[in-house]
Amino acid sequence: MLRVFFAGVVFLHGIIHLMGFMKAFRLADLSQLRQDITRPLGVLWLLAAILFVAAAGTFLLKREKKLRARCV
Repeated sequence: MLRVFFAGVVFLHGIIHLMGFMKAFRLADLSQLRQDITRPLGVLWLLAAILFVAAAGTFLLKREKKLRARCV
């Protein structure tokens, strides 16, 4: 449960970065973001968004390896 919550928060953070990309390339009118964002910075925002979404997906798909104590 906590694993899904954490991945959801990371995913939403990536979506927020996507908003920066959309503002830089004027794909959406985002009045909440008051500063101007240049296109090169918009590309960095897109890269950050992709990395956050990929991290969330990888985190959800990762299987935990259970460590077993070996008796010698």
